[in-house]
Amino acid sequence: MSVVRRLVGGWWFGRLVVALISVALIGGAALALHSSQTSQRRNVAAQFSSRAALSAKFIGTYATELTEREALIAASTLAGPDPTAAFEANVAAFGFQDGVLLDSAGRAIAVSPVTPSLIGQQYGTLFEPLRRALAGNVVVSDVEVTSSSTPPMVGFAIPFNTASGRRVFSGAYLISSTPLAAFLNDSTNLKDAQLYLTDSAGVVFAANNTEPSTVQTLTQLSPALGAAETKTTTGTYRSTSTSYSYVKVAIPGTPWSYVIAAPTSSVYATVNGSAHWLPWLALVGLSLLIAIAAWLTIRLLAGRRHLADLNTRLAFLARTDKLTGLSNRLHITEELEQLLIDARQQRFPVCVLMIDIDHFKNLNDTFGHRAGDFALQHVAHRLNTSLRGGDLLGRWGGEEFLAVLPDTDMAQGMVVAERLCNLVAGTPIEVGEEGGLVAIHTSVGIAEYADDTIDTLVDRADRGLYEAKAAGRNTVRASVRAGSA
Repeated sequence: MSVVRRLVGGWWFGRLVVALISVALIGGAALALHSSQTSQRRNVAAQFSSRAALSAKFIGTYATELTEREALIAASTLAGPDPTAAFEANVAAFGFQDGVLLDSAGRAIAVSPVTPSLIGQQYGTLFEPLRRALAGNVVVSDVEVTSSSTPPMVGFAIPFNTASGRRVFSGAYLISSTPLAAFLNDSTNLKDAQLYLTDSAGVVFAANNTEPSTVQTLTQLSPALGAAETKTTTGTYRSTSTSYSYVKVAIPGTPWSYVIAAPTSSVYATVNGSAHWLPWLALVGLSLLIAIAAWLTIRLLAGRRHLADLNTRLAFLARTDKLTGLSNRLHITEELEQLLIDARQQRFPVCVLMIDIDHFKNLNDTFGHRAGDFALQHVAHRLNTSLRGGDLLGRWGGEEFLAVLPDTDMAQGMVVAERLCNLVAGTPIEVGEEGGLVAIHTSVGIAEYADDTIDTLVDRADRGLYEAKAAGRNTVRASVRAGSA
């Protein structure tokens, strides 16, 4: 016991404790440093992958927004009986290298470059993307191979509905002519990085700092990378004496893939060597600030865009009748007010038609409100598709519609009103559970502008409507301002 007390109380014990603490501190620091370096390398690898995923997401979003914009423009400009001029303008506006507009049977309505001999030819059964689009699917295609000596192009096929059936607007792009080319060149600062966009067959249709001039697969362009990415979506490979790291990510909403490869030394440049510790830490702090600022800026821009979209939507809802899609009473009143000002200044005639569905209450009572709603939508569609482009049409309230015909005198307005009555009456609708056909009739009152106010002009059209109802319905009556010839 006395020996133990002397050892515990002696300098050996003190040295042993100091040595153990020193070893523990050094070992702990070494373990912490090793763990930190390992963790940092894992983080760099994760960032490498996440940046690839973000790039793929951006490209997918670009493709989605592009197809949505094409669908919107196609539906609004290519639905008419002769869309040739609008088609050529859209092809030029979108930057298509070639394009085609198909009817519901897959026949060519218009072709770019203009080739008259191809009009009426069957395209829809020749190409799988067009077959899928004719079935109602928005298609982002693989590389369309027409010749191995031509630059690889990818296509977009957009279906849209028209009065004569479904049509398909399709075009092919050189990615080098789109903003994606600049994105590929600027999306990474890794030295000697290689970025590729490939289709589902591995054909490269875009790359950074170069433009593919012929149809080649990734394996043909970079055999080592092509062999590696067909086995795993991330990893390393060797080309000559250099080690490369790579990531392959599927691009959402498309059959494409985004592939990035860079020298491994370039990928891990920020964590190689003890001399990079302090600069790396400073870079992390600076990168964090930049990332926060970018995130805040993006959030701000996204918030402003969202707010603008909401305002646009609210403005649309404020002027549109929800059931029929026509202008509501407030909106058509505002448009009529401005039109009457123009008519007074420029001295052109204006006719107003008050249109009412005959026996609408009986229809509701007999077949239910769903039948009534369908009748309103049916009449709205028949009226809207039968008027001229510059005419105004809105739902005035209940089963009443107001049509405004600029540059139209009473005689012309009577002809239009009679035609509208006949068009509505000539197309029965199916109602009830058994799907029976019921003829819908309308009565129309018409008044010509004669320095009226809006209220007096509409009142005169309303009086004409009342007279048409009293005359047995399904007819037209004009209301002339007192004192006018």
